[in-house]
Amino acid sequence: MSNPLHCPLRASQQSSYSSLGGAVPSGTSSLIRRLPQAMYTPSGKWHSANSRPGSHPPVTFDYPGHHNQGVRMQHLIAQDCSGLITGGTDRVLAHTGLQKITFRIMWTGYTSDWVRPIEVASHGPITRAKLGQLVAQNFARFIEIHSSTKSSEPAWAAGHIRFDMLSLISLINTCDENWQADIYVDFRG
Repeated sequence: MSNPLHCPLRASQQSSYSSLGGAVPSGTSSLIRRLPQAMYTPSGKWHSANSRPGSHPPVTFDYPGHHNQGVRMQHLIAQDCSGLITGGTDRVLAHTGLQKITFRIMWTGYTSDWVRPIEVASHGPITRAKLGQLVAQNFARFIEIHSSTKSSEPAWAAGHIRFDMLSLISLINTCDENWQADIYVDFRG
């Protein structure tokens, strides 16, 4: 089964679960896991009937030589990381014609979604590094706001997961101009 929020996995990594959070039994030794998020789908009959599935390829974030492992968000937010990540100066959404995207965080355990516009062409096409920085800023703010908010999934509560534990793997076009991030959470420290 394919999940558009996650990059392809080797056969040994695949599961029949719809989110990796539910696939991992409690007490596991897995210390790096994907943040489970629902994929955004429009609600309402009109939106459902008129929306288009995502048509743009994912924007990936990697350190040189480390494919599909993501980039720590604290590196994306703390400095100009265009030289630190693979293709940092690439104009990643130039081919789309989009002026802005709707960025969504649908963090498991929270009933309200995080929905923010991101301008991707206001000063020319956005670079991979700048897009990563804006996504990281959104996650930093989400955690700051929700760190004391009760979650229906305590293991995934924003107060339990710190910003410095997050790595951005990719940004995925789920439908129309809506995009979501694929995130690793590092529980080692």
